Amino acid sequence: MTDNGDDKISPVTENWSPGGRILGFGHPRFVSLRTVHPPVPQIFQLWQIFLINVNPIVMCFHAPSIQQMISEAVSDLGNLAHSTEALLFSIYLSSVASVSDDVCQRVLGETRSDLVLRFSEAAEQALVNAEFLRSTNIHALQALTLYLLATRRLYDPHTLWLLTGIPNRIGRAMGLHREDSLRSFSAFEREIRRRLWWQIVIMDTRSAQLSGVAVDPSFNLSWDTKRPLNLSDSDLCPSMEVLPAESEGPTEMLFCEIRFEIGECIRQLTVMETGEMGPSNVMPLAEEGRAIDTLETRLEARYLRKCDSSIPFHLLAMYLGRSSVCQMRLAIFHPQRYPDKGATLAPDEKDRLFSLGLQILEFDNLTYSNTRLRPYLWHVAMSFPFEAFILVLTELVTRVQGDSVDRAWAKVSQVYEDHPELITASKTNTLFFALGGLTIRAWKERAAAVQKHSSLYLPIEPPFIIKLRVLRDDSPGQEALYTNASEPAVPQVAGHLAAGEMDHVMSRTPLATDMTQIDWEYWQNLIGEQGDFFQ
Repeated sequence: MTDNGDDKISPVTENWSPGGRILGFGHPRFVSLRTVHPPVPQIFQLWQIFLINVNPIVMCFHAPSIQQMISEAVSDLGNLAHSTEALLFSIYLSSVASVSDDVCQRVLGETRSDLVLRFSEAAEQALVNAEFLRSTNIHALQALTLYLLATRRLYDPHTLWLLTGIPNRIGRAMGLHREDSLRSFSAFEREIRRRLWWQIVIMDTRSAQLSGVAVDPSFNLSWDTKRPLNLSDSDLCPSMEVLPAESEGPTEMLFCEIRFEIGECIRQLTVMETGEMGPSNVMPLAEEGRAIDTLETRLEARYLRKCDSSIPFHLLAMYLGRSSVCQMRLAIFHPQRYPDKGATLAPDEKDRLFSLGLQILEFDNLTYSNTRLRPYLWHVAMSFPFEAFILVLTELVTRVQGDSVDRAWAKVSQVYEDHPELITASKTNTLFFALGGLTIRAWKERAAAVQKHSSLYLPIEPPFIIKLRVLRDDSPGQEALYTNASEPAVPQVAGHLAAGEMDHVMSRTPLATDMTQIDWEYWQNLIGEQGDFFQ
C-alpha cells in the first residue's frame, strides 16, 4: 500500500516530542503491550507498507525471515519474545511514519499523528521490556535502529546524536564493527550483521552532522566490517554456507549499495587526508576530483545505467547517485575550502559552482514532482540541499538576466512549492526567515535590473515572493492587501543565526560534507549580512 494521492508528507506533522522523557524510552520497568498491537489484518497491511516504503531504503534485515517471524507471532501476540515484539512495534512505527495522514485515515482508520504517538511510545516501551541497553540480540538492535530512523525528525539534533550513539556502542559490543568477530556466525548471519552495521554507521554519522559535531577521522580506522554485498533477499537463505557472487546491476540493495559506495569513497578520502598525509595537510583538489570521477564512473557502470526509470525505486536511486556526485563536487570546490576566502573566484569557477547548485536543485525538484516517488519522501525530506540552495540564491543577487537565470528562478520557485515549510515555519525558524530575506533580496535585484533595462521583459512576481514579503511586512503597493493584520510581525534576524538554527542547517547538509567540515560561521555571516557569496 503506497501513498498515491496528491497529498505529501509534511516535514512537521506531530506536536509530540519524545525528548521529554529520560532518553525518550517509556517506563523503566516491564509493561505488557498485548493490547497495543493493531488487529492482525492491520499488522499485515503495515508490513506491506514497510516492504514498499521503508525496507528498500534501510535493508537492515532479511525480509523473508522477518515475514515468517511475523506470521508466527500474530498467532500468539501475548507470548512474544521481547526482542521480537520490539521489532514489530518499530516496523509499525516506520510504516506509519512513511505515509501521509490521508493514507493512515483511509487504510488504518486513524490519524497519522495518533498512530505515530501510539506506536512510538509502544516501541520505546518494547525496547525497555527487551532490556535493549544490555541486550546483544540482533532483533533488539534492529528495532532500535528502525525506531531512531522513524523518529529522527521528532528529536532535537543534540538528543538524536546522543541516541544514535547507543546502537553504535551496542553494535561494537556485539562485534559488528570487526570482520574477525563475525567469523563465528554463518555466512547468512554475517551478511545480515554487515547490513545492520553499515546502516548504523550512516545514521550515527548523519546525526553527528545534524548536531554540529565534527566526526573524528580516527573513527574511520576503528572498524573494518566488509561492505554488504549487492544481493537481493531472494539470493540469501538462512541455511546457506557460502554467499553467492554479488550481482552487477540493480538489486533490492540498490539504494543502500549506492550510499555505501559513496560512503566508502568519502571514508577513503578522509583516511588519505588525515591518516596518511596528516591532519594538517589537505589533499590536492585535483586528487579529490579524480576520486570523485572514479566513483561516478563506477556508479554509472555498475548501477545507474542498468536502472529502469519506469521503476520508481530505480528512479530514486538514479537521482540519489547523480545528485550525490554533484554534491561531492560542490563540497570540494566550495569557496570556503580555498585558503584565501577573500579571493574572488574566476568567472568560469563561479559558473561551475552555479551549474552544480542548479543540478542539485533539479534533482530535488524532480524527486518531489514525481508522484511515484512519494512513498520515499519520508527519507528524502531529511536531505534537503541547503548548501546548493544558498549558493544559487546568493548568485542570483548578481545574476539578473539570461536563460540560466530564468531556469534558476524556476527551480527556486519549485523548491518553495515543494517545501512550504520554508515559508510557513519561518516565523519560528531563524534560518528559514534569513533564507527568505536572501530570496527577496535576489528578486529585488532582478526587478531593479528590469526597470533599468527596458528591453528586458517584466517578470511577474511569483506567489512565494509575495508570501515572503507579507511575512516581513515588506509588501509594496497592492501586495499589502495580502497582509493578515492579525498575525504578529516577525522580528528582524540578527547578523548571526542562533546556535539552534545552525543545528537545523547541519541536519540538511548534503551527504558530501562528510568529507570536510563545513564552515558554518561563514554561512552565518553570509546570510546575516547578505554578503556576496564569492567575495
